[in-house]
Amino acid sequence: MRKTRGVIAMRYVMALLCLAISTGTAHTQNRQAFVVGIDTYDKLAMDAQLRKARADARAIATTFRELGYAVTLADDVTRSGFNEAWQDFITKLQIGDTVVFYFAGHGIELNAQNYL
Repeated sequence: MRKTRGVIAMRYVMALLCLAISTGTAHTQNRQAFVVGIDTYDKLAMDAQLRKARADARAIATTFRELGYAVTLADDVTRSGFNEAWQDFITKLQIGDTVVFYFAGHGIELNAQNYL
């Protein structure tokens, strides 16, 4: 039950955020969302794998679709899979589009630079 409430609460927060952002952009042509959720990493031990990132990304993708966004969902993708999905996504963009990027997964900071 707690997990469900957390996902629902997160969806409402994201919906409100998107609504606040999109109300100021009346001249927008399209709404596009790139949503990534990665639970499984090849070079990590089993106890370091994630368990909820993919589900979070899917819930957010559903919320964006309900808000009228065209969603590109990439879940449990490899680096090359991510790059392919990203390239496909950016080729769809046009000037004036409202764009959202959502990532759930591991990140790393090296020399004050953040990486997904």
